[in-house]
Amino acid sequence: MIEYIREDYSDSEVYDILDEDVALWFRHKYRSFTPPQRYAIPYIANRKNILISSPTGSGKTLSAFLAIIDELIKFKKAKKLKNKVYAIYVSPLRALNNDMEKNLMSVLRELKRYYPHEISVGVWTSDTEPKEKTKMKKNPPHILITTPESLLLMLSSMMVDNLKDVEWFVVDEIHALADNKRGTNLAISMERLAYYRDFTRIGLSATVAPLDEVAKFLVGQGRDCYIADVSYSKLYDIRVETTANDFIRDDIDQVSSKLIDYLVNRIVQEKSTLIFTNTRSGAEGLGFSIQKIINESYPDFRIGIHHSSLSRSERLKVEKMMKEGKLKAIFSSTSLELGIDIGDISLVILINSPKSAARALQRIGRAGHNLGEVSRGIFLATDLDVFLEDLIINRIIYLRKFDTISIPKRSLDVLTQHLISIGYNTIPFTPEEFYDIVKRSYPYAELEYNEYMKLVETLRSGYKDIIRNRINMFNNKILSNLTPMIFYMNAGTIPEEIKIPVIDKDNNELVGSLDERYAKEIRVGDVFVLSGKPYKMVGTYKEAILVSAVDRDRPNIPAWFSEALPLSFEIGLEIEKFRKLAQSMSIRDIAEYLGTPIRYAQQIKKYIEYQKEYAGVVPDLDNILVEDWYEEDQHIYVFHYVAGKRVNDALSKAYLSYVASNITEDVIVNISDYGFSMELPEYHDLSNSDINSMIRMSSKEFMDRLETVIFDTQRFSLRFKDVLLRMFAIIPDTRLRVSALNISNRIKEEIGFDRDNVYIKETFNEIMQMDLRVEQAIEYMKMLRERKLNIVSLDRPSPFALNVIYNSNSGDRLEVKNKRDFLLRIIRDLEK
Repeated sequence: MIEYIREDYSDSEVYDILDEDVALWFRHKYRSFTPPQRYAIPYIANRKNILISSPTGSGKTLSAFLAIIDELIKFKKAKKLKNKVYAIYVSPLRALNNDMEKNLMSVLRELKRYYPHEISVGVWTSDTEPKEKTKMKKNPPHILITTPESLLLMLSSMMVDNLKDVEWFVVDEIHALADNKRGTNLAISMERLAYYRDFTRIGLSATVAPLDEVAKFLVGQGRDCYIADVSYSKLYDIRVETTANDFIRDDIDQVSSKLIDYLVNRIVQEKSTLIFTNTRSGAEGLGFSIQKIINESYPDFRIGIHHSSLSRSERLKVEKMMKEGKLKAIFSSTSLELGIDIGDISLVILINSPKSAARALQRIGRAGHNLGEVSRGIFLATDLDVFLEDLIINRIIYLRKFDTISIPKRSLDVLTQHLISIGYNTIPFTPEEFYDIVKRSYPYAELEYNEYMKLVETLRSGYKDIIRNRINMFNNKILSNLTPMIFYMNAGTIPEEIKIPVIDKDNNELVGSLDERYAKEIRVGDVFVLSGKPYKMVGTYKEAILVSAVDRDRPNIPAWFSEALPLSFEIGLEIEKFRKLAQSMSIRDIAEYLGTPIRYAQQIKKYIEYQKEYAGVVPDLDNILVEDWYEEDQHIYVFHYVAGKRVNDALSKAYLSYVASNITEDVIVNISDYGFSMELPEYHDLSNSDINSMIRMSSKEFMDRLETVIFDTQRFSLRFKDVLLRMFAIIPDTRLRVSALNISNRIKEEIGFDRDNVYIKETFNEIMQMDLRVEQAIEYMKMLRERKLNIVSLDRPSPFALNVIYNSNSGDRLEVKNKRDFLLRIIRDLEK
């Protein structure tokens, strides 16, 4: 049963629950409880499973631990406190774990002034020294802080004996785990622990939807969970701004220059600013430009860069400097979205669209961190489509209609790691026993026994002579056939990207890393930016690039591939809804609906009218638009679907299968959040019947076509390699990392298109659920069947088609300029 908590408790009622010394400490330090604490503490004290959804800085983490610490102190006073792990805390980031340790130790030190409690805290991650782990095995902490990956390794070692009597399990930032395989891994680990003793589960989440789904993920099958939704308890001041006066006619160079000036002024005025750019290259490029200007006018002000391709020491330095007030601003890609402690932020700026209402709120929540403070955020756009997207997202935040989370189901590679892991346990399981355990977890609730046993048999027998067996059976008990060290070194679900380290030759320090494809393009003497500083490549050493810091005005900005965030499906539907409404709305109504000044509402209205006038139809909730035109030796078709990149990727591949069955030449497909284009040979036409058949195809035909196309793609090969590595079908070798793909390609060729093969099956499963969002694609197809189909032949692309051809959301200046120039030519023709 999942049940929402409708009423909170009063301060006096919560104080009555707490031990007198804990209550006295809390009263002296905080006086009153925050909404999450009033909702959650009584339920946790009564050992109820609970999911707490509230903003950053609302005290939800303390609400979880205060009830736990309170009970541990009561145990101590009753002389019942044992030398065991009582509570496990899991978060997605080691940095969050380090912050949690500091915060907990601070609370416990303060409590010692009121009662000498002796409660201990320990951190067990990949950063923990072996000698510290040995100490914890002998003398386990009462509260253990870890990550999903480290928890799996503990369950595979002698440390598991210290975890069999856990009473509380806290999952922080659960929304950042539930929608990926790290969360799937955690879900099985929780059930493995619950096999020995069930425990109270506490989930801590930012704003996410649907909460019921996350609650089910937290507690698994057959358990109750209470939901405390206090996401309303934070005040926000969010605005959508632009440096453009006229989105279509303004010169893009002037708009970009104004953007730099705007950011400089904001950074100087504010105490501290956090700027999200969506991409690592954006963080590096803007950060470098801003730092250069600020150095000239404000030499005491410093700017930091933070993203995942910087070295850990560099990221920690930036976090520490911001917390100490030594930085005026940080430019980040997405790496600071979660609650890493970087001190007080007065303003968050989002460059371009965050693509998701939940992500936008998570980012803006970093400002005004404390509950009584206002979180101030600014969407900053330079392109009309991005501006409209930001306005729609802001409206959705105001209406509290958030995009939905998607939880991976029946992941066979994660299950494989746990099947190997239990083979190391001193008390092994039979396959039937472990199936019952796994089925209790929410991601595997629909796992069929036959599917499970096929995986077990494959792991037991291997595959022909190319994949070795990874488990054995003895008296029907599962035993591992893999060297423990290999498992410990390679367990986990995060796919390893091939990154080339960058080392500063002058001080022998790791600066960060570059994408392998970009690294192959640079040569000795080239200058590029990393961590906001220009470096010249001076040579190589083994696999590393050696650099020296230089002073140069226009260095290159590195490219990191696969960076673009996809538009959420729900935001796309809201844009289609607005397009429909706007056609009959006045400019004043549009301004009120979107919360934007009249002059911008007028431009949005005019933009929609230009589309209607040129193409005769506006693609929206009621109308499908497929347009085509000839260009040089190509016949180009554009399908206008504002369904997000992942859904459009799926649809375009199924359509491509249909088209490719009738022609032998290559068809080029370009995909965006707003639709996709197909570039056919100029002599090839798609009949109205063809287009109608593609749009109206059944779900079964869609899936069959999609799988056929995907199997032969580079994406499938790369995902297949990742799946094989996770399932230990191939063992990674750091000396031969690049050849892992060659090995997996040979295995793929040997297996062929065998949909029942567990390795092939899991690769399809991963692509369909995580890359393409096939369930949403099928839902969108049903919507399309209800819409009117409009097929229009034009001389050149319509205004809306330009947002498919030119990726204005990439932030690339040339893309935006090309789109504007083309749009301006269309408008001038219309206004003649």
